[in-house]
Amino acid sequence: MSFNDSDHKYSFSVTPSDSEANERQNASFEEQRRAADEEHKKEMTKLRRSMTKMIAVFCAITLVIGIGGGALVGHLTAKNTVQNTAVSTLDTHMAAPESTTGAVSSPESTTAVSTTGNVEAGNLYMTTSGGHGAMSSADVYELVSPSVVSILTEYQTSTGYYQQSSTSSGAGSGVIISADGYIVTNNHVIEKATKITVALADNTEYEAALVGTDDVTDVALLKIDAQNLSYAVIGDSSELRIGDTANVIGNPLGRLSGTLTVGVVSGLDRAITMSDGTTMNLIQMDAAVNPGNSGGGVFNSQGDLIGITVAKTSATEVEGIGFAIPINDVLPILDELMEHGYVTGRPALGITVLEISDQFTAMMYRVNYLGVYVTGVIADNGLEVGDYIVSIDGAKISSTADINAVLQKHAAGDQIDVVVYRNNGETTVSVTLVEEGSLQQ
Repeated sequence: MSFNDSDHKYSFSVTPSDSEANERQNASFEEQRRAADEEHKKEMTKLRRSMTKMIAVFCAITLVIGIGGGALVGHLTAKNTVQNTAVSTLDTHMAAPESTTGAVSSPESTTAVSTTGNVEAGNLYMTTSGGHGAMSSADVYELVSPSVVSILTEYQTSTGYYQQSSTSSGAGSGVIISADGYIVTNNHVIEKATKITVALADNTEYEAALVGTDDVTDVALLKIDAQNLSYAVIGDSSELRIGDTANVIGNPLGRLSGTLTVGVVSGLDRAITMSDGTTMNLIQMDAAVNPGNSGGGVFNSQGDLIGITVAKTSATEVEGIGFAIPINDVLPILDELMEHGYVTGRPALGITVLEISDQFTAMMYRVNYLGVYVTGVIADNGLEVGDYIVSIDGAKISSTADINAVLQKHAAGDQIDVVVYRNNGETTVSVTLVEEGSLQQ
C-alpha cells in the first residue's frame, strides 16, 4: 500500500509482515489510538475553556461599546435637536403668515422673536429677542436677501439756459419690513420722484406708493400691493459692538441688485454732517458701499436688520468708510410715517427757496448776490417771494444746508428772527416755525 504526500512529491509504501509482527503492530496502533484519544480530550477541554473566555471578553466589549455608543448617539441626537430648533427659529425671518388685519402675525416659535410696534393699525414690523446663534455671511445672505429690493425712480429735471424739462432716472435699495409690502428706504432715494418702481429679488416689479418721508433722518416708507412677502426681522442696534460683522446687501451702481459686501462695525455714534446740513449719528463700517446701496440693509451675524445704508465717504484718498442709520433710530420714524405720513414736531419756515451758487445762475435769474432766495410762501409768516435771506436766528445763511442746520436746533412753534434783504434794505421778520408735515397736507 502506498501513500502520497499532499503535494504528491514523495511516495511512501508499507511492507507486509508476519502475524506476530502484525499483532505487535496492532497493539502498538491501539495504544497509540488510546493516547491520541486522551490527547484529543485534553485539547478539546482547553478549546472549550478558551472559547468561554473569548465569549466573556466579547460580551464585555459589546457592553462597553453599547453604553458608549448609546451615550454618543444620545449626545448627537440632543445636538441635532438643538440645531434643528435653531434652524426652525431662523426660518421665522421669512414670510411669516399674514394676519387677518393685513399686519405681520407672530411666528409659531416664541423663543427667538417677539412682535412689537406702536402703530395703531397693527404691527408694522417684527423685532427679534436675539435668541438664536451666529451664522456665516453666506447663510445670512441666503436667509435675508429676498427681503432686500431694488428701487428705480423717475423725476423731472430742468436743464439748459431756458430750463428745459426732461425726465431722469435714479436707483437705490430698500428693505421689506412686513409681509404685506411695507418697505423702508432713504428719503434721498425717492426725493422728488414722480414714479417709484420696486423690483423684488425674483425680478418681479411693483409700482410703489409713498407712505411718508422725513428728510431730517433721511428715512422714507413705501408700500407695494403684494402679500406673503419675505421680510427682514428688526434687530437691536444698541447691542452693536465695534468688530461685529456687518453684512451689507443692496443694489450698487443701480444695476447690481442683490450684492453682498461684508465687513465689520468700525465705529458707533458717529456725528456726521450731511451735504444738506443735517447732522446724524451713524454706524461706521468698512464694508464696501457704493452709489445705489442707499436704502439697503445692514444685517448682523444673526440675520437681523440693524441699520439702513445711507452714505459713504467719496474722497479719492479714502477707502472702507461707509455709514448706516441705526435701526433703533429708524423705528420711531417708521411709526410716525405710518400714522401721519410725516414726523410730527419737525420745524419749518413755511417757504420754498432757491439756492444760487454760481454767477451764471445769478445772471439767469437776474439777481445780484449768491445765496438763498424765497421763491414761495406757504405759511403766513411775514416773508415774501424774492426775499434774499441774510441770517436766521443770528446765523449767516449762504445755502439751504445752513437753514437746515439752524432748524435742527428748534421745534415747531418756536419764534425766530429772519433777516432778509428786501427793497434795497435789510428787514428783520419774526417768524413762528410751523410743523413741516402740515405743509404737505
